[in-house]
Amino acid sequence: SFIAIFRFMAKYPEHAEKVYAELQTVDIHDANALASLSHMTAVIKECLRLLPPVLTGNGRVTGPGGLVIDGTFIPAYTKVNAPKDVSKIPEAFIHPDDFIPERWYSRPELIIDKRAFRPFGVGNRTCVGKTFAWLELRLVTAILLHHFTVEFAPGYNEDDIFTGLKDHVTAQPGRTMCLFHPRTAAK
Repeated sequence: SFIAIFRFMAKYPEHAEKVYAELQTVDIHDANALASLSHMTAVIKECLRLLPPVLTGNGRVTGPGGLVIDGTFIPAYTKVNAPKDVSKIPEAFIHPDDFIPERWYSRPELIIDKRAFRPFGVGNRTCVGKTFAWLELRLVTAILLHHFTVEFAPGYNEDDIFTGLKDHVTAQPGRTMCLFHPRTAAK
């Protein structure tokens, strides 16, 4: 997830600067204060939507009577799964391939079906570490963006993260090369 976050911050530095501006208003070591930052939380959500940490999930097995999904009958005892791309379908999100963090707080009209956002799974198989993961995502993102700017390394192809993507229970993004530069104004 951090690879995705900093890849998108390198690609969209205006969002990194907006997060940096938010961070100037809080104690970056205060978890509750970080949770209150709407743009930083939205940036993290948008990164998780576009490059989820779990690509295929655990799946489910249909019951003895089978199941009808969107008008299609799935036979009994068939394993079904919703792949990562469900978070990028136009039936769920307006401009699904675009990085628009504002959809999560000031532009809710860009979300058609919030159920398509499931980076930690759903139901009784949701990630047991979800709360800790959010704490870690906010804290590490805050500390790094507070102290550093980020950009792509020279010659890096920004699409390598997707072309080399592998599913090993959790996502293993392709090659990502970013440079972090110390901010001179960091407290």
